Amino acid sequence: MNAPEKLYAMILQNFPTERITTMQIANLVGLTRSVVSGYLSQLEKEGQVLKYSGRPVYWQIKPQKTAFDGLIGCHGSLNTCISHAIEAIVYPPRGLPMCIIGPEGSGKKTFARAVYDEAIRREVIANTVAFECINCFYYMDQEKPAQFLKDLNSKIEKVRSKKNDMSGYLAIYNIQFLSNIEQHHLFDIINKCQLSGPRFILTTVENSSDLSDMIHLVGAIQINFPCFNKRPLNERVEFVVRFLHHQAIKINRKILISPSKVVQLAGDNRITTISELNNKLQTVCAETFARSIGEGPLIIGKMKSNTISITNDLKESLDFSITRILELIPSVNELISQLIDSLKRGETITEQNFLTIRILRQVDTVLINDLLTSSSQSVQEIAIKNITRTYGITFPKEGSFWKTTFLSLAFSKICCDNLTIDKNMNVLREEIQKKYPRTLYVFDQFLSNLRIKEFQRPYYYISFFQLMSEVSKKIESLNFQVKCNDDNEFLIVV
Repeated sequence: MNAPEKLYAMILQNFPTERITTMQIANLVGLTRSVVSGYLSQLEKEGQVLKYSGRPVYWQIKPQKTAFDGLIGCHGSLNTCISHAIEAIVYPPRGLPMCIIGPEGSGKKTFARAVYDEAIRREVIANTVAFECINCFYYMDQEKPAQFLKDLNSKIEKVRSKKNDMSGYLAIYNIQFLSNIEQHHLFDIINKCQLSGPRFILTTVENSSDLSDMIHLVGAIQINFPCFNKRPLNERVEFVVRFLHHQAIKINRKILISPSKVVQLAGDNRITTISELNNKLQTVCAETFARSIGEGPLIIGKMKSNTISITNDLKESLDFSITRILELIPSVNELISQLIDSLKRGETITEQNFLTIRILRQVDTVLINDLLTSSSQSVQEIAIKNITRTYGITFPKEGSFWKTTFLSLAFSKICCDNLTIDKNMNVLREEIQKKYPRTLYVFDQFLSNLRIKEFQRPYYYISFFQLMSEVSKKIESLNFQVKCNDDNEFLIVV
């Protein structure tokens, strides 16, 4: 192993997903910055690391493409599920069984197929081996387990390879519909097939104590799948765009919809499964189609100036941009520390805003410019209505200012959905409160009008500097005081 390879191994071990500076890497391996920089440049040419230009330059291990990349939430709510699945796939000598537990319609079948594809990609199994499945729903009314066991053994033989270590996958869906006797037979067979036979993927919507005991007895990896309406809003927005795109292809018509309508559909907590959302959107498209005249586009909801077109480019670019934001999340803690340090040193809000913009500039927004423009107009309207008209504070009119503001809010939202609240987040708010008390009060009113709840707000203070950088000086000069009442609510006292 040569020097660059050793460096790569050290980074992979200590910072597998984080973006880090050249100096951080130099300190890690005990080499000079110039030597490390040369090794990193070589690794970049070989396609093993990613370089993010700026001051300072950041480096990151280049993520390998996997069969899970096409799943919405692969870098978010499904990240832990994917990690456990990979553990089950690669564990020697023949992997481990896995049991995916999650609500009905949460995407367990799609995930099971991705497990099979990933095993092939990693060359754990040959691309010629089979993927078979059994749905236990069709055996729920049978009094005797004979038919289920007969079909199970038939599937096992189809999947079994002459080379036992290269047998395929057998997915058994909805094992909650099996009787206790059938479940015990199933797990007994799985146990006997550990050294020969197929690799097993089980799915169920419930996790009883008896089932947990059986899962543990066969050494299966348990994967807990998230409920759809508990997944981050950005992921649900992706589902809405993806399903509307499918409908546009199906009926061969362009679909137009406002960003607010997209968010409304994605945020409907009455929709608890992915299939429910798909059915809902199909119904909405059918109703709109029935009312449409001619061959023009389908307009879902009211026609507005910020209406966007659902296209394949929009779907792909939305996926790309959200993934890019998620890749920046490891830099959040460092950003927070830098903002706190800047506030304590008494630097201007312009300096603090520069720190946030430096992160946001790494998101390529060219492909989603129309979506960004239309969404930023909604944010601008809320700011004018609730800040300009109330306090006489005038914001910049440039579209670029509002695009960056919306992007910072989107970044904050994704951080909120995918990260736990770090103690530094509370410190950040305290430091903002010390330096910009009136501006913070106004910003909190703005968040309230965006319907951002208190427990969600810590990461939104990253957006404070972008929105308020041009107006904080005027706000701080206003003749009002901000005091805290007995309920820890901030009030204006004239």
